[in-house]
Amino acid sequence: MRLFVIGTSLLLLFACVSKDFAEPRERGRTSKAVKKNFGYSYTDVWNSAVAVLESKSYLITQNRKDRGIIATDWISGKSDRLFSGYGDSRIPYTVRYRFTLDIQPTKSGTRVVITNKEQYLTDAVTGGFDFQGSLYHWLDTASSGNKEAQILQDLTQTLATSKN
Repeated sequence: MRLFVIGTSLLLLFACVSKDFAEPRERGRTSKAVKKNFGYSYTDVWNSAVAVLESKSYLITQNRKDRGIIATDWISGKSDRLFSGYGDSRIPYTVRYRFTLDIQPTKSGTRVVITNKEQYLTDAVTGGFDFQGSLYHWLDTASSGNKEAQILQDLTQTLATSKN
């Protein structure tokens, strides 16, 4: 009986060892414009950028006008690029992201460059990493550029309406 239990246990353990889990499936474009030159003064662009981020309720963690840097805290959401599921089902991954806006004066106006650090939440089994105190980890991923493009579009609209 003891031999049967040991044999069955070993069989079950070895049957479960080698499971290859797929990385999240990507859908859609993965690059969009994340910088834009504006024909407005540095102060106008700066104030409008802060207003756009605040209107979206993004917590600003760094506001250094002297260096031209605005940074946000982590923002939770759903991915517009990474999906899991079977067949045609598209279940977006939980992501978190934070923006850094680099706003610099130029000869013709002001340049805004948006950097997005995006991460997706995955578990140790799906992500293929060792368990290290937590089952879930945040892994870096590329941004689709949609969020950055939306901020630039909102900034363009805010600047246009503020000058009218």
